[in-house]
Amino acid sequence: MNHFLRLLTILFFASPCSISAQTEKPRIYIDSTGRRFTRAQYDSISAANIGKAIALDNQIENDKEIQFTFKVLAVNPFKAFSKKWVGQSFPDFEIKDVNGKVYQKASLHGKVVVFNFWSTTCAPCIEEMPRLNELVSSYTNQPVVFLAPAPEDFQKVKSRLAKHKFYYSILPEASSLFTALGIDSYPYHIIVDKAGVIKAVYQGSRIDSATKQPILNEGIITSIQENIKD
Repeated sequence: MNHFLRLLTILFFASPCSISAQTEKPRIYIDSTGRRFTRAQYDSISAANIGKAIALDNQIENDKEIQFTFKVLAVNPFKAFSKKWVGQSFPDFEIKDVNGKVYQKASLHGKVVVFNFWSTTCAPCIEEMPRLNELVSSYTNQPVVFLAPAPEDFQKVKSRLAKHKFYYSILPEASSLFTALGIDSYPYHIIVDKAGVIKAVYQGSRIDSATKQPILNEGIITSIQENIKD
């Protein structure tokens, strides 16, 4: 009898755990076209919209999974920016770097220009600086210029650079250039060819899931190489 009672006790306390495990169903996210996404993929879609609204319409649970239907309520601003500017002439500008050297579009003719639009308050911008420094170092003595416009004034930029080395030529007080291009988020990387035409646009480096460190977008390197040869 004691053995029988012990068996009943085990079954009684084990049952809730079994029931609980059965209710842990995968969550599937379905867009307005019927495409299915995992939670990680859905989060990536949200990130790609740079915080723009995504609406969850409905939740349906069946025997196999929990389904969430959603709509993206805004056009991806990065894609819209790329569509507008790639193939267009880079706007005219004349801005001093932190050392007092003046940079202007006309004086850069014949060189590939790699812009990194950043801000002193942008954490991803700071995180990717070591990778960008490696990029600069790999193109020494080649017809490539690396410029990093920032909207803040000289003192704020100087204070930030005292803590983080950045090998680009830093252009503070460049808000007029941000306005001319319509850039309102960071970081943006723009590759301009030797004739002053925008050839490619990239967002910041992606984060390695294992090391949690930024990985430079290979497209930036490819674009630089292609335009050096032209």
